[in-house]
Amino acid sequence: MTKYSLSGMSIFCVGEAVLRVNMPHVHGGQAIRFLMPSNPDFYREFELDDQYDGHMSELPELNLEAAEKMWLAYLSARSIAPEDAPGYVVECYGDSAELADELLHEVMYGTKRATSSLAKEYRQHGEAEPKAGDHWVVCDGSGEPRIIQRVVSVQRSSFFDVPAEFAAAEGEGDLSLEYWRRVHKEFWTRTQAEIDCNWTPEQTTQPGEELLLERDEICWPPEFADAPSP
Repeated sequence: MTKYSLSGMSIFCVGEAVLRVNMPHVHGGQAIRFLMPSNPDFYREFELDDQYDGHMSELPELNLEAAEKMWLAYLSARSIAPEDAPGYVVECYGDSAELADELLHEVMYGTKRATSSLAKEYRQHGEAEPKAGDHWVVCDGSGEPRIIQRVVSVQRSSFFDVPAEFAAAEGEGDLSLEYWRRVHKEFWTRTQAEIDCNWTPEQTTQPGEELLLERDEICWPPEFADAPSP
């Protein structure tokens, strides 16, 4: 057995060394899954010791200049004039640098092709809801653009009506609906509390309070791009 220590976290593992560690939604004593960048299909269960305090780094400032360069490179490769281009946003996954990196890794090297959000979040931030055909430049935990994704579809749903197949398409944890419900309930309860809102899953059964279930595909850069959807 080997013990690894990173940023105040102790990880005990057997076999292949852990090369990259991100840990959202975990606390001391919980079992967690780590993907190996060198082999995305490999994973092991590890247990954190009780000294892990659950602290996560804030999302960084996004490198908008680099994101624009990536966007223009994508348009040029697709022979799309900037004035004819679809809309795009620049964002990270999650609400911490660690979570941004983990979820982006699941997209780039794993099977994550879906994400979910609260419809009310867009009203709270004065933003338009995503729709099919929109694009977003996805940044990593340091704020640097890594890929461009295209929104394939968006459906509204209550928390309780999210299909197991969609939960699996989010590509997180053990891919189960149970895991999806647990971590997303924790996530939205936490992020809404940060803006003084008391959120519960039951609210999503009300009109305007639903979840937005978004399916995406990678369209840039070429080495990560999916085959275009019909």
